[in-house]
Amino acid sequence: MRYLFHALFTTCCFVLCLNAFAGPGNIAPGAKVTVSTSLNEAYKGSNLTDGLIGIDGKGEWACEGVTTDWGYIRFPWAQLDWSNPQRINKVVLYDRPSANEHIAGGKLLFSDGSVVWVNSLPNDGSGKAISFPARSITWVRFVVTDGTGSDLGLSEMEVFPAASEGVDFVSRVDPYIETNRGRYFFFITGGVPFGMVGAAPHTRNKNQNGGGYNYNENEILGFGQIHDWMMSGVEIMPSTKASQPSLGEQGWKSKFNHDDEIVQPGYHRVFLQDHKIRVEQTATDRVSFYRFQYLQPSDARIIINLGGYLGNSTMENAVVTRISDTEIEGSFSSVKRYWGGPKEVKLFFVIRFDKPFKALNGWKGNSTAQNIASYAGDSLRIAAEYSLDKGDVVQVKTGLSYTSITNARNNLDTECTTWNFDDVKNAAQKEWNTWLGKMEVKGGTDAQQVKFYTDLWHVLLGRHKTNDVSGDYPDRTTGKREGTFTDAVFKVKRIPKDATGKLKFNMYNSDAFWLSQWNLNILWGLAWPEVMDEFSASMIEYANNGYLLPRGPSGGGYSYIMTSSPASNLIVSTYMKGLLKKVDAKHAYEVVRRNHLPGGMLGSKEEIDFYTKHGYWPNNAGISIEAHFQDWGIAQMAAKLNRKKDVQFFTKRANGWPTLFHPQHKLLFPKNEKGAFVHSDPLSG
Repeated sequence: MRYLFHALFTTCCFVLCLNAFAGPGNIAPGAKVTVSTSLNEAYKGSNLTDGLIGIDGKGEWACEGVTTDWGYIRFPWAQLDWSNPQRINKVVLYDRPSANEHIAGGKLLFSDGSVVWVNSLPNDGSGKAISFPARSITWVRFVVTDGTGSDLGLSEMEVFPAASEGVDFVSRVDPYIETNRGRYFFFITGGVPFGMVGAAPHTRNKNQNGGGYNYNENEILGFGQIHDWMMSGVEIMPSTKASQPSLGEQGWKSKFNHDDEIVQPGYHRVFLQDHKIRVEQTATDRVSFYRFQYLQPSDARIIINLGGYLGNSTMENAVVTRISDTEIEGSFSSVKRYWGGPKEVKLFFVIRFDKPFKALNGWKGNSTAQNIASYAGDSLRIAAEYSLDKGDVVQVKTGLSYTSITNARNNLDTECTTWNFDDVKNAAQKEWNTWLGKMEVKGGTDAQQVKFYTDLWHVLLGRHKTNDVSGDYPDRTTGKREGTFTDAVFKVKRIPKDATGKLKFNMYNSDAFWLSQWNLNILWGLAWPEVMDEFSASMIEYANNGYLLPRGPSGGGYSYIMTSSPASNLIVSTYMKGLLKKVDAKHAYEVVRRNHLPGGMLGSKEEIDFYTKHGYWPNNAGISIEAHFQDWGIAQMAAKLNRKKDVQFFTKRANGWPTLFHPQHKLLFPKNEKGAFVHSDPLSG
């Protein structure tokens, strides 16, 4: 079902990172190419749109240059024509990466009579983006007006439609928005909705407030395969032999720019300027997929970082085994999570290369090992070494698992059997279109449409599957609790299957769903009701294993972040909307009920006993009304299940909020254990 909204957008304040956000689909390959002249058949005009970018002598258009001894140059032009009008707002030009020829400037002429001037094209393989207000045209011509050398030309010319004109919903998402303030797991371009893999480049290695990928940075530090709630790991970085893996990210990082970068749900393309490598990234549920193209002859090095801090946790205790000259396998421990959770979560991986590497080398701190068969330790990095010619491509796939190497390999073999990168990318973006297309909005400005669908994309990020294709999943719900951490016991369990042999639900890492009754529960119920059912079943399965409903489950265990039992709101809401299908409603109710009694997730026995007797949480009005609301919801579910005594019990507790009502300020204020107001300052909390 798709919801169609004819929206009247009210005035709103937000800032896009770009003056003109273009849709993701380069439409230049669908145009007819005409050029002033061509040097010869090898440098013909059709090379302008062939997808080969920045490779000296390959896939380039060059004019038949005319120069004189007094410096005159006959400047060339190139034109793209479409049979139907196209509404565009961005062109990217790639100069020939030649030391002898360089286009310094020019102008774009459009069929509507408008002109946009272009200055300072780089000629190092990177692109020059020219953004402008959207216009409807049937052709665009680039005319060179300044340059050096005789055989001027371009490596590529890309043209992008205005976002609102995209033929899909992916075109209306701008992943750059809020990267300067968000958490590291709210920029994931290499993933599908709720997939185990959440891959993306890092430009700032920190947790939140601009962590992960931050638009304001100009260096890529690496590409992490996991951006999850308190989970991260398996950082991949293509580079050359000039890199220094012993120095970590500082030894292999590379500058980049946004001009020739493409960021979309399900796809990322970026040019590593220091290494002269074009990187493309996509994914399935449990497999990340990279295409690395080296623009220059290189002693290439593809680094796998398995040690140190990344995003929100630290990688330690890594083990790697070489299976063949195209495959490695291994594991590492994710530890030192900022917000708590299991003290150690082991992750497993299988990495495959489509070309045999000539050597597999390793680093632990300052020590180096050549042509390793196996390697283990902390601060561990390995690298697949290649000798590549200009334009050569190496593709890399990584299968992940929280349970075993066997399951990581099975995930890889089951989900990603092809080396056709474009097929996997197209499938990922088709899936994103299906999810985002559940809400179709008409009206408003281009910027408002982009903001709406970007927000819709964000609510599908940050929560990821932990179970394998087989249904195996990690259980770390038992063990000694130490504050917000648990010295957890690791078990592998399996999700039950339905009569057709399909998994009944999936298991997830997620945040605590704290206060999501005001936003996420409502939106999911409207657009993706099956998601509420899935997550409710997952939360109940955690409780089946460890008694408690989780609050920020991570790596199959509890983190105890935030307060009360927010998962109760999710489950109750799912049931009351008639969406709870994957688990028995009576059992779900019993799980929720016990988590609001002594021994449950709501709080300690002493806190719950006091709350039940006095109607409020001592010294905290916020937790009090949070518990009141949850109790009210439980009472509604109890009534529907004809649990009359429970209706009375939870309704009475839910009505405890007037106890905190301050008659003078007409607001709720915290009271201490003796029933006295803690303070009378409305701004004090």
